[in-house]
Amino acid sequence: MRSAVLESATATLEREHTQLSDERRAFKRFRARVVGLETAPQPTAVESHAAGPQVSVRTCSTTPQPSGLESISNAYRETVVAVPHYDEVYAEPCHEHMAGELGAALAAAIEQESQFHASVKQSVLMATEHAVDARTQLIDAIEDERTELEAAGRTLDTLHADLESLRAQPLAQLEFNALRLTRARLEALRVRCDEFVAARQETIWRRRQLTIAESGLFERYCYGGCEWSYPVLAAFAAYGERLERTLSRVDGYVLTAK
Repeated sequence: MRSAVLESATATLEREHTQLSDERRAFKRFRARVVGLETAPQPTAVESHAAGPQVSVRTCSTTPQPSGLESISNAYRETVVAVPHYDEVYAEPCHEHMAGELGAALAAAIEQESQFHASVKQSVLMATEHAVDARTQLIDAIEDERTELEAAGRTLDTLHADLESLRAQPLAQLEFNALRLTRARLEALRVRCDEFVAARQETIWRRRQLTIAESGLFERYCYGGCEWSYPVLAAFAAYGERLERTLSRVDGYVLTAK
């Protein structure tokens, strides 16, 4: 009997994996667009034919250069903001999202610059690379978590099947020795359940170093919108409650059995 909690968690992970993969591809396209943008020349010093000190002049292009805000924002809007889930997940203006991803200081610099210089371009590329790397890290973690959920589901299915086979017995009619054997098997199921939960808790503890911006812990990031922030533990806790109720029933029959 597959747990509805685990099924919901798996669907959540699949959705998050798809969205992160879309965003990573979008940032890679944005990076390629930025690489192809021409930067404005830096001021250069030239010597005047007339007597006097050198003066600094800007070389001019026959084609007007777009502002940094225009060139970068257009590329960002046509790549990152164009992901299918943008309105559903973010629903914010392009410049706000850019500030959140590339940094408020860099976004402000882009908006205030009248020319797109090489230093700004390099900063944008570095920030974009960080956005790609962060999503790669999260995608890897989500893929590991999907494997964990699959293992939890298989284990829980086995435990449920074993428990239901014991519950299917005519417990009220079993003799004392049969009840003792049933109780021992129930205790073994409890041990297996506890061992899996302990291993899962260890996994959660090891992963506490993986934090995601303002969302905090990985579990909160993935499952914050779900009923349970720790779905595996919740599913096994529900199983444990059913197991304990069965043990209590068996204990009651043991006391009155001949």
